[in-house]
This record gives sequence, structure tokens and C-alpha cells, in this order.
Amino acid sequence: MKKAVYIFLLSFVTMKVIFSQPFNENGKLFIQNFSEEDFNSAPQNWAVVQDKRGIIYIGNSDGILEYDGNSWRMIHL
Repeated sequence: MKKAVYIFLLSFVTMKVIFSQPFNENGKLFIQNFSEEDFNSAPQNWAVVQDKRGIIYIGNSDGILEYDGNSWRMIHL
């Protein structure tokens, strides 16, 4: 009985994770990749964080990259 409950809960959690992912209008998982030419900086990134406003900050080998969803800005250290 415990095994059946465990399997049910595991499958429920797995389905929740799968169906909570953001999909685009074509039903594909929305992932956007950027090359180093897009953000005009070194290719190696070390850390990523997003603030309350949705701005993404990336710790890059050249400094801190800031991405607002439209444009990139380099913050030199």
C-alpha cells in the first residue's frame, strides 16, 4: 500500500513539473539561446540571477551582463 501511494505521489509531482513549463504558441518549450555575438562579451558565464523587476544579471568573464528582455548592457567591474 505504501509503495502504491509513493508511486502515485511521484507521478503527480512529475506531471506537475512537466506541465508547469512555459510553452510557446506551437506547443514547444520556450527556450531562447544567445551567442556571444548577441551580448558582445566573453562566451563564459558564471552565475545568473533575476531581480523582482525581471531584469536578468549574468556574471560573465568580462563583467556583469544585464538583460531586460530586449537589450544587453555590460557593467564593467
